[in-house]
Amino acid sequence: MTVVAWPLVSRDRVVRAFRPGARTWSEAPFRTLRSHQWATPGVRVTRRRRARLSGQTVVFSTLNVEAARLARHGHAGAARCMALAAADMESSPAFTQLVDALGQLDETRVSDILRGDLPADTPQALTDALRAVASATDQLRATEKLLNEFTQQICGQITEVHDSFVLLAIAWHPPAAVPRWLASAAGRDRVGEFLALITDQLDLSSAVVDVLPALAVDRPTWVARFTPFGRSAAALTINQEDERLLSRTPEPLTIVVPVQIDA
Repeated sequence: MTVVAWPLVSRDRVVRAFRPGARTWSEAPFRTLRSHQWATPGVRVTRRRRARLSGQTVVFSTLNVEAARLARHGHAGAARCMALAAADMESSPAFTQLVDALGQLDETRVSDILRGDLPADTPQALTDALRAVASATDQLRATEKLLNEFTQQICGQITEVHDSFVLLAIAWHPPAAVPRWLASAAGRDRVGEFLALITDQLDLSSAVVDVLPALAVDRPTWVARFTPFGRSAAALTINQEDERLLSRTPEPLTIVVPVQIDA
């Protein structure tokens, strides 16, 4: 199962990547990014209600965040290349399909999805487009090797929840303990949910830790059916089939008792 970071962001997250701690509503940082071609203008989601316009929301490819980080670290050329990649992503068929699907929703649901909340009744076309954009975004991000010099991004699935932290299972890496309040800020603090953890260097002695919602873009080729029997007590992870079965209303327990009937 491949887990990647949420592919959509709002403008304030782009600004925070460029100027950590800056006022996100200020126009100056984003104007600087745009003037140097370190960010795209974003894509407007035009919402309609009964064939009438009901408002607009601007969404950005998360590649803009990576471009802003590169610009902050002084890699102007790489930042422009990453912003161009973001522009290509935002004009791709999958992103266009995603924006069209978002346009069918009301403002609250668009905002929820922008924050990483994908309700169970989300249209399948939107979910498929989101996964396609997320997968392509992850591949494009991996092509910029400069990012590895000052950032580390790990994505995984929450397998344990405790009072003060959640445990994030990461493929090919030891599990990571994430403060629960930090996971909650990303809307991910329950077992089975997906989370991305980003460490971004500020200078030689400090860094900022950010979290993003994440999602699985594919399914495992083999899924074991959940059963309370036959599972080791030490098993700490659950798979997607487990999630599906555990979310259902439990069936009444049936106990078959043999009865002897005398002739």
